Amino acid sequence: MTIKAKIWQVAEDVEGMFASYKQATKDGKEIVKNNYEEVWTGEKEAKDARYLLDQLFEETNIGGLDWFRGRSMSVSDVVEIINEDGSADAYYCDTFGWQQLEAFEFAQEPLDAPSHRAVVVEPWRPAKEAYIEDGLRPLQRAVGGWIECTYPFEDNAFVVGNEEAKLIGLEGNRRINGGIYAGILLIMADDLQGGTTDLTDEQVAHYLEAFKTPEAISRKETMDDVGFRFIAFKP
Repeated sequence: MTIKAKIWQVAEDVEGMFASYKQATKDGKEIVKNNYEEVWTGEKEAKDARYLLDQLFEETNIGGLDWFRGRSMSVSDVVEIINEDGSADAYYCDTFGWQQLEAFEFAQEPLDAPSHRAVVVEPWRPAKEAYIEDGLRPLQRAVGGWIECTYPFEDNAFVVGNEEAKLIGLEGNRRINGGIYAGILLIMADDLQGGTTDLTDEQVAHYLEAFKTPEAISRKETMDDVGFRFIAFKP
């Protein structure tokens, strides 16, 4: 059977790398995507989800996993299995075996650090409301690389995505204004003073509705959408 999956690894600037499940959840601490980077997304043939976990672990350690951008899988990594209905099951790589997580999402409540209300749009999944920490590095963690901001909407909302998404093989996500956006997208609000602010209730509802349905976009379609424009200047 063909299974859609993602591999997430703790970002190097965040505490928690190589922590056992018991350590990671000590004192009620939640395991959230804000502290992780997505390092692989793809489809694999496997007899079931549990078998795929070990298969991915082996392939990242011996090589051979196309488009993989992380280190060899180890304790604290999370594998997310995407179901047909867009829901997901997440498995934490523990000291011995795998621990299924009750939830693995971007933070659903304001963070201890300054953060803003946003809508996160992931490939294969319905859009979700989330809170994203302020600052360049948290945005880079969220999209898995250098950020690119685009303004395809008519209000003050804008899209934060991975600048190299199509070049590094990220999955096609949504079609917006005739173009294909790949990788994780953050829909945030411009405060019109050079920073970001919270999306309003109305904006959250609007963008959750607009991006509630995942789109089937092949890797070929995504790669074919890469384009360059050359502008000549007279001396």
